[in-house]
Amino acid sequence: MSTVIVGAGLAGLIAACHFPDAAIFDAAPGPGASHQALLRFRTTDVAALTGIPFKQVTVTKNIYSGGKFAESCSIRDANNYAYKVSGGVTGRSITNLAPVQRFIAPDDFYDQLVARHAGRINWGTSFSREWLDNSPAATVISTAPMSVNLAAAGIDHGADFPFSKSDISVTRVKLRCPSDVYQTIYFPDPNTNLFRASITGDTLIIEVLGKENGRNSYYHETLETVLFAFGLFESQLDLATVSRTTQPFGKIVDMPKADREALMHELTNAHNIYSLGRFATWRNILLDDVVSDLGRIERLIGASAYTRSLIRSE
Repeated sequence: MSTVIVGAGLAGLIAACHFPDAAIFDAAPGPGASHQALLRFRTTDVAALTGIPFKQVTVTKNIYSGGKFAESCSIRDANNYAYKVSGGVTGRSITNLAPVQRFIAPDDFYDQLVARHAGRINWGTSFSREWLDNSPAATVISTAPMSVNLAAAGIDHGADFPFSKSDISVTRVKLRCPSDVYQTIYFPDPNTNLFRASITGDTLIIEVLGKENGRNSYYHETLETVLFAFGLFESQLDLATVSRTTQPFGKIVDMPKADREALMHELTNAHNIYSLGRFATWRNILLDDVVSDLGRIERLIGASAYTRSLIRSE
């Protein structure tokens, strides 16, 4: 066994399409629920790599803040939203409210990938120093959180890197009325944990920072605001289809670029651990970026130290 993939989430399963001979290891006892948060792609790169067709749609966007809509994104709203979802003042797509072309994966995208790679996935295997010492793998492509990768490699990152993160809660509910639109409303107001809601075809998706505190919170706060913003009524929802999930790493705070790259460099050069995806590189990136990063990792594997430095600077 020369190459293994750590993590059977979306990034790891996409990587498995690029490395068809690699075994996959995941600490979970089995596959989780289908991806519940809003999942839109800016390119067809992931669809081309996985061979799973995506649907091209036009997405319209709006901002609702302070009890009113905004025709354009102010600097204040942009910075409030960025800090709300990423813990920093960074560029976000909220600044452009013009309709955009996006690509939608099927609802069972994750399930299709799990089924395709089922014979290669080893569930219930934690990535640890002991596992790494006993593994015959020469190369590890890890999508596990960076802190897990550092611990497995025996690297002490110190107290300067707390790997700040928080939960997000995702609620999905089907619409009773016919719907074939793709719309997103952003909620930059710092006084509410609600940050984004979308209609994707016949499904309303509501994303909230932290954990929902039960039925009362859902009905009386979040849902009421979202319905008003979209011009919908509760009677137009099929409440029997409501599903809610919590993503423990839904929000992460980027660490300084130089520090991140130094840690990833040590993981690669000293331990042959290649970091892939949002959690392993501890930065807010899109799944679209995973495809280009896979190409970079493939070029890094087997390259000399000098060549590696050139590839990283691309």
